[in-house]
This record gives sequence, C-alpha cells and structure tokens, in this order.
Amino acid sequence: MKIIESESIETKKSIAQLRESLKSISAILNKHQKGTLYFGIDPKGIPVKNLHSEKTLRDISQIISDNIEPKIYPSISLIRYNKVDVIKIAFEGNQIPYAAEGRYYIRVADEDKQMSSEELKKFILNNKDQRWDSSPNPSAALKDIDSKKV
Repeated sequence: MKIIESESIETKKSIAQLRESLKSISAILNKHQKGTLYFGIDPKGIPVKNLHSEKTLRDISQIISDNIEPKIYPSISLIRYNKVDVIKIAFEGNQIPYAAEGRYYIRVADEDKQMSSEELKKFILNNKDQRWDSSPNPSAALKDIDSKKV
C-alpha cells in the first residue's frame, strides 16, 4: 500500500514541519473528525530516512496537545514503511471546530484552508447539534439494548 496525501491523510518529510502540520490536523478534524499524519514520507509517498527517538515522540505529543484546541490525544507510533521507520500519528475528535494555534482550518482535497470569520460562523451553526451524547455509535446493534433498563 502506498501512503499518499488525501483529505484525511497528511505526509511530511520530517518533524521540522511539525508546526505546519498542526494546521493539517485541525483541518482534517474539522472536515472528517479523524485522520492520519505521517512524518518521514514525502508528498509523492516516498519514505525519507530520519532519526527518531522516544523523546521525538514525546515532543510531538506535547506540541499537538499544547496547540490544538479543543485538546486531542493522538496515538503516536513508529512504523516500518518500505524498509524505513516513519512516525504515524492517528488522531480523532468530534468537538468541532478545532483550532491550530488559535486559527481554524478546513481540509479541501489535500490542502488546508484557513476559515474566514464568516466561514467559521457558518461552520459552527451548521455543526451546533453535533454532541457526543447525540452522536450514533456505528458499532452498536439492537441486541446491545437492555430491554429491562429501557
């Protein structure tokens, strides 16, 4: 499987692009509520050798949790891709809208567009009823309902 950018996948050559990737995380969350970011893969899907340490993974986690609002806690791991170690960050959240460093973005194809104040107002109004307690659970089935409790 080749990893290439899409509306829910972002690739970066190195963690030097971490600040820039915050925009992508925010934009993907605002559009799809979940996505994946890879460090160590160029835009054409070719892996790039980088040096990673446990501290690198902690630093990534810290920067994401400090700069994305509302807070998210992504899953961060090293994976092997075409014989090269790359960093995989899987993230999700339904408390939209999400901001990166105080700015709001939306994903359009494989680009991150900053929302204007008018777009942000419309976005909030269109999504005002999306709360965790009213969201359906896609893995639930009728057999999960306890008739005695209902």
